[in-house]
Amino acid sequence: MRVFRGKSLFTVLLALIVSLSILPIFKLEAHAATVNASTLAELQLAINDATDATEIVLTADIPLTATVTVPSGKDSTLSGGFTLTRTNSAIALDIKEGASLTWEDIILDGNAKDTNYKSAVINNQGKLTINGGEVKNINSTSPMVGIVTAKGPNAVLTMNGGSIHDNHMSNQFTSVVKIIEGASFVMNGGDISNNTLEHGGSNGLNAAVSVEGNRGSSTMEMNGGTITGNSAEYGGILVGTFSTNYT
Repeated sequence: MRVFRGKSLFTVLLALIVSLSILPIFKLEAHAATVNASTLAELQLAINDATDATEIVLTADIPLTATVTVPSGKDSTLSGGFTLTRTNSAIALDIKEGASLTWEDIILDGNAKDTNYKSAVINNQGKLTINGGEVKNINSTSPMVGIVTAKGPNAVLTMNGGSIHDNHMSNQFTSVVKIIEGASFVMNGGDISNNTLEHGGSNGLNAAVSVEGNRGSSTMEMNGGTITGNSAEYGGILVGTFSTNYT
């Protein structure tokens, strides 16, 4: 009796190859990593250590005793529904050029703290997307401040939801949302509401939103959302340049 072992093995291998070749090919989907943070140190470490898009879930309210920085190349999402509370006049969040931050349901409470000259509470030179949450209770007495500032030709602020409300500013060249030096602002939803901007310098020269033409062509596209109930010398939106020439 002759046994064709080599031929039988070849037949089995051939059948296996054919079977594998007709199996459907499934594409693996990439999912963002998720990291919890309950302190300022953990929050900053989670941002710094991220190698890909990372969702950082706050698990407690956090006092901001220092600036949270999103370095270039980092892509972070903040969620969890807790509150970040300012404790001083420093920038709360600094998003560097080439960085990306998505803001979900976090509350930034200004705690009635002041700001520094020509500064911001959220300073964005990269990409900031606001999908929810709140920015409230900032009390700024310094000139040339934007509570949420987008600065530079590569800076993009996108507002899909959330609320920037009940903030107080009392100096000149100030805005709740300040778009400068060629930055872009796209508003699809959410609200900028009930903010008060008063005279504090020689002139008011303030607006709830300013899209300024100095040092680059800044832009704003409004597809939805509301800008309402704000009190400012230049009203809800200024497009152009602040000027003391009223003629």
